[in-house]
Amino acid sequence: TYLRLMLNRKQAIERTVAERTQALRATVKTLELTRRAAEKSETRYRNLLELSPDAILLGQDETISMANEAAVKLFRVSNATELIGRRIEDFLTPESYAELRDVRLSIFSTEMQMPQQEILLRCGDTAVDVELAAASYLDDDGITVQAVLREITERKRAEKALRLSEARLRGITDSAQDAIVMMDPRGAISYWNPAAESIFG
Repeated sequence: TYLRLMLNRKQAIERTVAERTQALRATVKTLELTRRAAEKSETRYRNLLELSPDAILLGQDETISMANEAAVKLFRVSNATELIGRRIEDFLTPESYAELRDVRLSIFSTEMQMPQQEILLRCGDTAVDVELAAASYLDDDGITVQAVLREITERKRAEKALRLSEARLRGITDSAQDAIVMMDPRGAISYWNPAAESIFG
């Protein structure tokens, strides 16, 4: 009976060890699958960031912690390490710094989405017009801010040139002594100058 009791105990211990070993292997396998999925997700995310034509920055504690290749080009630096560890404020013009003061304080302290804004950055020796959209989120490391910046300098130049061209055209048509009438494709009058108004009433 003593030998049988010892044999039963040994078998029970072996069963428990086998069950726990099997459970441990299953847990290790699950952890390995989770790790691979996380690595795959991180690779996809990193590729997406690098493929983006817009500059993307991640920041923590008010400093830049990650920058994609488009950010390197926008900020006119040779590589991302020249941006990492720097504060975004280092690149703001005094006007943009003042405009973003309240938002900057909030976005690094709570989860929020900042409305898209147009700001002026100092990139190298050049002032650059950009559209900025940013959001902050809470993760294991605290508040992380993700910012997307798109250079709009050319668009701003084109808008200014269009405004000047329209003003010049308006000046010409307004001072013309002949009637000038513009119609849309449906034949509805969309514009007439003062001379046309005085002739046709």
